[in-house]
Amino acid sequence: MSGTTIGAGVFALPYVFSKSGLLPSIIGIFFIAAMISILNYFYTKIIINTDGDRQLIGYVREYLGKKWSWVATAAFILSMNGVLMAYVVLGGEFLSLALGQLPTIFYHFWFYLLGVILFSRGLKNLSRINTWLTIILVLLMLFLPFGLAKFIQLSNLPVITTTPLFFWGAAVFSLANFTVVPEVEETLRGEDKKIQKAVIIGSWLPLLAYLPFVFGIWGTCGQATSADGLSCLIAYSPGFARLGGWIGLIALFTSFVSLANALKEVYFRDLKIKEIKSKIIAVIPAFFAIFLSTTKFVDLVSFTGAISLTISACLICLIYARTFSKSKYLAWVIAAIFILGAGTEMIK
Repeated sequence: MSGTTIGAGVFALPYVFSKSGLLPSIIGIFFIAAMISILNYFYTKIIINTDGDRQLIGYVREYLGKKWSWVATAAFILSMNGVLMAYVVLGGEFLSLALGQLPTIFYHFWFYLLGVILFSRGLKNLSRINTWLTIILVLLMLFLPFGLAKFIQLSNLPVITTTPLFFWGAAVFSLANFTVVPEVEETLRGEDKKIQKAVIIGSWLPLLAYLPFVFGIWGTCGQATSADGLSCLIAYSPGFARLGGWIGLIALFTSFVSLANALKEVYFRDLKIKEIKSKIIAVIPAFFAIFLSTTKFVDLVSFTGAISLTISACLICLIYARTFSKSKYLAWVIAAIFILGAGTEMIK
């Protein structure tokens, strides 16, 4: 569960924290982690109390009806396209970091092209490769502050800024992991207490891995923190910057293929579009990310976290409120907070 969570979102956190300030960012990300752990608990209860294997779209169809399932489908498609576009932007930046200083659009194009080629071949061993890359990425995040210790300055961490809620959408994006809860339940089926423990712990571990990475970069770069999270380190530790770029780059390739395949499956199995057309439709929107700037990476993850993931979170809360009436008010509160957070993202 933690491995699925840890990904591209972490690279946006140093930048959005620098825009929000230390106090709002720390309080905010712990608050979001708590909200997501409660949401995952809701989802776990729904799954345990429902026969058969489904994803969120299936649970929405079961409990809320076909019309609401279309909302869930639209939210999923929107979020997956947002993530794939963010991967193209970030992957292009990492290619530039690793290989040299050609125009950024060149690297965006090559990341997209290589990602599409890997996706079209449907490599079966990518999930295992991605697991090892995630472990390496976590180790990098944990040890990076030690390599940067001599450059970190507390003066680079303002307590608060004029945009204290800037972090919201990107933080939700980086921590949201309810999509993997059905797989956790399937793995531990029949052991309800273990499932709930795994889901709660898996909701918090990514945050603990993120914090050293975030504060190592932010404490080093200060207000010069780059949107991709690594480019600003070139002036201080080129080796760390390039190493992080290569690790992140390979992890993004495997994640791009996995998510593109998940999106293809929705088109193919749920919307009954022919498989070849589904594959093409799955990667077409990401093509337009080739022309976006680095800062659009943060915009993409913030929008995806604040809007499409909020829709899915509210659907989980709605199902839970209808199914477990004793706790329905807590579900309404969680949904309301996600909606308010999305509102702040829209007007910032």
